[in-house]
Amino acid sequence: MDTWLATDAQFPAGFQGWTLGTNDPGVTQYLTSPTFTDYNTILIGKGANTNSGGFYNYVGKLGFLNTNNVNLTIGFAFSSVGTTNVQVVYNVMTIRNPYDASNTRINEVILQYRVGTTGNFISLLGTAYRNNSNNQTGTNVNLPQNPQLRKITLPSECDNQPVVQIRWASRQVSGSGGRPSFAINDIKIEKDVYAPTNVLGYPKTANVLGDSFDFINKIDEVGKTSYVLLPGGSAEPTIAQIKAGQDSNGTAALQSGIFDVTSSTQEYVKSFTGLPLNTAYSVFSISEDVVGNVQASVNKIDVTTLSVMPPAISPSVAVLNLGGTEPNFDPLTKSYQIGASDLTANVVVTASGSFTISKDNTTFTTSLSFVPTDFDSNATPTVYVKFTPTSVGSFTGSITHETTGGTTKTVNLTAFGVNPYVQNFDDPNVFVNSKWSQYNEA
Repeated sequence: MDTWLATDAQFPAGFQGWTLGTNDPGVTQYLTSPTFTDYNTILIGKGANTNSGGFYNYVGKLGFLNTNNVNLTIGFAFSSVGTTNVQVVYNVMTIRNPYDASNTRINEVILQYRVGTTGNFISLLGTAYRNNSNNQTGTNVNLPQNPQLRKITLPSECDNQPVVQIRWASRQVSGSGGRPSFAINDIKIEKDVYAPTNVLGYPKTANVLGDSFDFINKIDEVGKTSYVLLPGGSAEPTIAQIKAGQDSNGTAALQSGIFDVTSSTQEYVKSFTGLPLNTAYSVFSISEDVVGNVQASVNKIDVTTLSVMPPAISPSVAVLNLGGTEPNFDPLTKSYQIGASDLTANVVVTASGSFTISKDNTTFTTSLSFVPTDFDSNATPTVYVKFTPTSVGSFTGSITHETTGGTTKTVNLTAFGVNPYVQNFDDPNVFVNSKWSQYNEA
C-alpha cells in the first residue's frame, strides 16, 4: 500500500471489498461464511465526520464503516508458494468514533484467513481490536485513533499455497447508536524470521510487598515467555537454561514458569509469593514466537522485597460475571469475599459502571468502608454486587479496594442485558448469560 495515494478511488492491488450482508442492531458474532458480494466503491476526501457506510481512503489508509444496511470486510489474496511460516503484520486503528452519551457502540475487528477461494474463513482471535470511548467525529479528521500493531504467523496450512485469502471482518460487541470506522495500514506479508520484541516498558515488576511481587511481561506477537526467579546477584543463565527452569549452574531455579502468550495486547503476570522480607532477587526471561524465533539476548529485572509487611487486600475473585437478564427487569446479584491483613486504615470499596454494592444484600450504594476489626480472626466480609441493565448488550465495570499504604486491588465486572427470545444456543455461555435453563428428559 506504499504507492496508494490519498486521491486513489480504487482498491490497492490484491485488495477487494466485500459485503457480508446487513447488520443486526444488537450484539453480533464474526461471520465466517464464504457467501459475500463484491463491493468496489472507494470514498475519498472524507473524514471522521462522515457517517455513510462504505469503504474509505483515509489519506492512504484503507478503511470501512458499517451501517444497518452493509456489513463490510476488506479482503486480500496472495500466494505463499515457496514460503513457510507466513507472517502478517499491519497497523489497525479507528478513524470515526461517534462514542458519546447517545452513541455507545463498541465494535471489534479481527483478521480471518482461508486457504484457496472456497470454504469458510477462520478467525485469528489474537488479532482482535476494539474502538475505545474517546469521541472523534471532526470534519475531515483522518488521524488514527488508538493505532495498534498486529503481528501474527498464519497456521502451517497456509504454507506453500498458490492462494491464501485473508480478510478483516468486524462484529458488534456492545452498545447502540452510530458505528465506528476502522482502517488498516502498513501491511506486510513475509516469511517469519523475526523474534518477538518486548513492548516498551516490559518486562517489569509491580505490587512489591514484603513477601511477594509480580513479574509482568508483554510481547508484540503470539508466542511464549520463559522465566526463572534467582537470588539477587546471580550470574545470567543461558537461553537454554532459562527454558529448562535452571540457573547458570544448571540447578533448578527458585521458581520458574512459562507464559503462553495468546494475545499481543495482553499483559502476562506471574506472582512470586512466599518470599522473605528485605531480600534481593533477579528475574531472567526469554521470549519466542510460535515458529521458534527466539530473542537474541536475555532480559533481566532486579527487585528487592520490602523490609516490613505492608497492608494487603485479597478479594476472593478477580473477575465477576453477573450473567444476563432482561433490561429494566430483575436485577442481577452476586457476591464475593474480601480478606485483609496488616491494616492501618479502613478498606474503601468503590464500584463503577452503574454497578452497586452492599454489605447486607439490602442497602446498595457505590462505596463501602470496612474498618480493620472487620477482618479480625481472618474474617472475610462479603460484598454483594447488583446490576440492572437498561438495554440489550454487554456491560462492564469494576470494583476497587483501597487502603492507606496498600496496593489497590480490582475486581472486573461483566453483565448482559438480553432478549430471552433471541439467543444463540451454539454459545457455550448461553445459560450463564441469559434466563434460559437446561432440562434433560430420559
